[in-house]
Amino acid sequence: MEKEAARLSLYQFHACPFCVKTRRALHRLNVPMTLHDAKNDSVARQRLLTDGGKIKVPCLHIEEEGQSRWLYESNAIIAYLEERFAGIG
Repeated sequence: MEKEAARLSLYQFHACPFCVKTRRALHRLNVPMTLHDAKNDSVARQRLLTDGGKIKVPCLHIEEEGQSRWLYESNAIIAYLEERFAGIG
């Protein structure tokens, strides 16, 4: 699981309720993922805008087979994580 999770990172704001919901799902599924504070970290914020296309959180950055994908919306992120990690941990 750690190898797969290493290819994922979550761009989020600490106090955003949708980000809190997403982080709770990460905790429940026990997915060790890098978190980026897109509110206070200017580099993370710029990467979210430049590569993701907009400053909107939460946003899951997925690296798969040399492809980079940016997944927005907490429900979509949680569904992706549950599909990928439920029952693994």
